[in-house]
Amino acid sequence: MMKQPEAKHPLVAEENASRAVRERDLLVRIAASRIFQRASRLRDLLLDIGEHTLSGRPGKLNEHAIGIRVFGRPEDYNSGDDNIVRASVRQLRIKLQEYFESEGRYEQLLVEIPKGGYLAVFRTREVPAQPTAVEVQVGQPRLTVRVKGLIAALASACVVLTIACFFLALQNTSKSVTNVRGSAEGHSLVAVLLQENAGPVRFVLTDSALVLRNALVPGQESLEDYAAQDLTLGPESQPQTAEGRSFWDSLKGRQITSLADVLVLSRLFQESPSAARRIEVKHSKFMTARDFKSGNFILTGSPRANPWAGLFEQGLNFRFAAGVLRNTDPVQGEPSSFEAHPTDHIDCARIALLKNLSGTGFVLLLAGALIEGTEGAGEFLFRDGSTPLILKTLGVRAGDPLPPFEVVLEIATLEGTARSAKIVAWRRH
Repeated sequence: MMKQPEAKHPLVAEENASRAVRERDLLVRIAASRIFQRASRLRDLLLDIGEHTLSGRPGKLNEHAIGIRVFGRPEDYNSGDDNIVRASVRQLRIKLQEYFESEGRYEQLLVEIPKGGYLAVFRTREVPAQPTAVEVQVGQPRLTVRVKGLIAALASACVVLTIACFFLALQNTSKSVTNVRGSAEGHSLVAVLLQENAGPVRFVLTDSALVLRNALVPGQESLEDYAAQDLTLGPESQPQTAEGRSFWDSLKGRQITSLADVLVLSRLFQESPSAARRIEVKHSKFMTARDFKSGNFILTGSPRANPWAGLFEQGLNFRFAAGVLRNTDPVQGEPSSFEAHPTDHIDCARIALLKNLSGTGFVLLLAGALIEGTEGAGEFLFRDGSTPLILKTLGVRAGDPLPPFEVVLEIATLEGTARSAKIVAWRRH
């Protein structure tokens, strides 16, 4: 009788599962590091190689397949003539070495991509003891934080974002869909926009470090200062210790964003999987005014959280000011402003569809007075049938292109989560 293979001991299986979790956590920490902030394509390459390695699909890690998945090359491209994958992997090896010599110097687990292939290899190493956390007082009023813990918590926003964006894209790009208005992807407003407008779409994320700065310093930083990467604090808000100043400098350089942005972006990948290859995720920290002259954009957050929304704010009737949505020219029966009422579980949000600075692509703005409002605006955008509702509200015939417009939504919330939205005011441009 043939001897049956022995089952793995439960403790061995548990140890292997724990190891896989640690390896995935390492990949997303590397992807969220400063080293990869301005290297989005190398970040995608790292995560693609890592995921296919960890999921046991090494057969997918060949030059031709990577060129199609990561770099958008056509199915029939010749990797012998186009060395984009080989050149990028060489750069990725250099970036990984930089990471483990700087930000990742305390990582006990190390990842490498040995020459001659595209498989990720993980190994353990001995590292020096990591410095202990210190207590720091930051500015006035007295605010005590544990530096190491707070930075880790803020960095986790980047980790969640990386996981949500990349792994949802991996899951969804293989799905086949029909791109016709009224099809499986054709009911929502975003799906229709993507069908009516060709070319890449940049999803511009809010800057939560800026939100914190605005909470510490009276007034709102100008778009010019923000574009110059000048997140300075006033004298009365400056950290009182060297550790505090170091913490703030570290925070300024991080790509921290809102959970609402992650949720909206996740829904975008889920509801319009065929568009995943067209979506480029950019943090507002790394945008310039020139970028908005061409292409299509989705911007989340009000100007206080995403200053680039201010480029288009002056052309709107409904404008954010100090957390309130002002109605600059009310018609009969409209209030002069729309505000959030957390005690009544009510928030407000604005959705605006405009043209980019050269008039050649679209800009979609969505923002709430509170984080629940932004989440609710995103839910509304992906609601089945949101396009017919907006067309009817604006007086546009079914089948006609979407015109520039802005609408105000009243968002009902429950325990910090948006649960319904209705249109309470609108303008057609």
